[in-house]
Amino acid sequence: MVGAIGFEPTTPCAQGRCATRLRYAPTVCEKASSIIADHVRWRGWGERCPRYNSCPIMSGSRYALVAYVRNPVGEFVEKLRRELHPELPHMAAHLTLLPPRRLEGSESTAVQALEETCRDLEPFEVTLGEVETFIPVTPTVFIRVAHAAVRMQEVHDRLNRDGVCCTEELPYIPHLTIAKMNTEEQAWKAFEMARRRWAKYTGSRHIALEELTFVRENETNKWVDLGAMTLGRKMAARRK
Repeated sequence: MVGAIGFEPTTPCAQGRCATRLRYAPTVCEKASSIIADHVRWRGWGERCPRYNSCPIMSGSRYALVAYVRNPVGEFVEKLRRELHPELPHMAAHLTLLPPRRLEGSESTAVQALEETCRDLEPFEVTLGEVETFIPVTPTVFIRVAHAAVRMQEVHDRLNRDGVCCTEELPYIPHLTIAKMNTEEQAWKAFEMARRRWAKYTGSRHIALEELTFVRENETNKWVDLGAMTLGRKMAARRK
């Protein structure tokens, strides 16, 4: 995920398989993509559901937990997305901590549980790595999290409990989505352009995760903010 209250992004962070090895040296993402491919085959999706966002996770309203990226790197991603895929609705740059899922209980119960867990999680910083893709599972271009990806995984596991618990359809991979294109051909072109632009980006590639936002999908690919959760008791007390 992916911003002010009332934003209308596409589904937070589509995941899939990274195929950059076709042209470039292997990356950490390749190992993860192999896991995803095996996971998809193990679940027996086959041709019935080969892509992450092709099949709904479950019926009813879906919810996710994201960290908005409001610094210069977030502005870079949003500007590049508008250039690569101008017909997409506005989508705030974000890192997803909990991919879309349905709640087991009420929204208020979920918010309370998330707030309590967030108070026990200290703020941390991640560093972005290289531009990659999730082709062929989904035509998504993204920037992988190079530093503190393990920490994001740990936070995901801590948050994925109680009323928001969900067995993920695919392994959780920390990343910052640039754009999900309509076709693989478009995705490859977008990947090439994004890679060149990212190489010229001179701003900071660090993102401080201090606040997470709980969002709900009101309509297909239209998400609204429900509430913000501050990480750490000291930070939460400071913002009261």
